[in-house]
Amino acid sequence: MTSLMQLAMLSINLVYGFIVFWVVILNYFFIKNETILVKVLLTSLFSLDFTILYLILIYKINNGIFHLYYLLAFGIGFYLGYKLKSCVKILTIKQKLIDRIHLKS
Repeated sequence: MTSLMQLAMLSINLVYGFIVFWVVILNYFFIKNETILVKVLLTSLFSLDFTILYLILIYKINNGIFHLYYLLAFGIGFYLGYKLKSCVKILTIKQKLIDRIHLKS
């Protein structure tokens, strides 16, 4: 496998981890008021779908060759999504405070 292919796979795994984090958050909002059975079934289906999608992506790009450092890139992407979520939450809170100050004056 060429170094260009490895670099492409690392960036794809980074983006995929970022996307999976945001879809996990979205999945949580959809199922948080459901029964435990529905939560388990939908979370299992969600996990299975994203695993199959990931395997298909790897097979299409580099014939299914998987390296352990792809998991590291995926984890870093997931972590970046988490950090961005907290930054976005802080920015929206700051914006709400600024809006309230402007409304009072």
